[in-house]
Amino acid sequence: MNQRSLLYFLTTAEERNMTQAAKKLFISQQTLSSAIQRLEKEYHTQFFLRGPHLQLTDAGHCMVTYAREMLALENKLTDTLDEVAQNLRGHITLGITPIRSRLILPDFLPQFYQKYPHIDLTLLVDGYRQLEEQLQDDTLDVLVATSRTAASHIERQLLYRDPFCLLLPQKLLTGYFPQLAGKKPAVLSVEQLDPGRLMDLLVQEPFLQMIHSAIKNNGDSFFYQLGINPRPLYSIHDLETVTKLTLRGLGYSFSFAQFAAQMNREYQALQKEQPPITLVQIPHFDSEICCLTKKHKTQSYALKILLKELTEYFQGAESGETPKRK
Repeated sequence: MNQRSLLYFLTTAEERNMTQAAKKLFISQQTLSSAIQRLEKEYHTQFFLRGPHLQLTDAGHCMVTYAREMLALENKLTDTLDEVAQNLRGHITLGITPIRSRLILPDFLPQFYQKYPHIDLTLLVDGYRQLEEQLQDDTLDVLVATSRTAASHIERQLLYRDPFCLLLPQKLLTGYFPQLAGKKPAVLSVEQLDPGRLMDLLVQEPFLQMIHSAIKNNGDSFFYQLGINPRPLYSIHDLETVTKLTLRGLGYSFSFAQFAAQMNREYQALQKEQPPITLVQIPHFDSEICCLTKKHKTQSYALKILLKELTEYFQGAESGETPKRK
């Protein structure tokens, strides 16, 4: 049984006349009669009592009820699929913080555009607080950032964890931990460093300090745990500047692994030398990179696709690493 057969049956049941029903359907009476007979044969029952005027049998009355429901469901499905197709041509406003924009979008967006060329994206790159306000007032559909909120009206969808790291230029690593200098990998754990030598380094050497950031908060907590006061050389509100000064050997700093590793690779590619800084991972301070959306707000199909693609993009990637290009 198909939609056409149901339509033929319902029209005949409403007209109670085969000739009138055929005219209304713009088909021949023979075509309609054959279709009704096939339907009755399929269900092994008779839907009409033939005569000058057709009459519905008990089975026919039952069939009318179910045929109407089935056609209504078919129409609803068609409408839903049309809505999906329309949403695939929809528009999404994505907010993202500057560092995550640099790390995620250059690789992710080409892949997304190749799969969904008719989904338009407006990208707003700004600080977390400004973007969170725009998410709350519905300027944004989704925010990609380090999650800093426990607000009950915000839905968090974890993408990946980015380890918190101490960045040591090679001259400091060589001077304080000569046994580790030049060895691979360029990522160590803090447990691999001699605690006494680490304390000496952190107190005596210049510290390049990030301000007004989660990195500063994590660094302050780390120093507090060790019971030491660092010697800040510069306090800067720009992670790229801090990392580049560390690359040049001006002092040590803190960062999250993904950004520092990328800067390391870029510098190494330009200078054709060993990685200039070593990343020392510090446990318990990982950053959680999330998609943030408003709870109880209806999500368009296009937004659901974007969230799904972002989640799949980071599946299988190691913490702090950018996923390999597909």
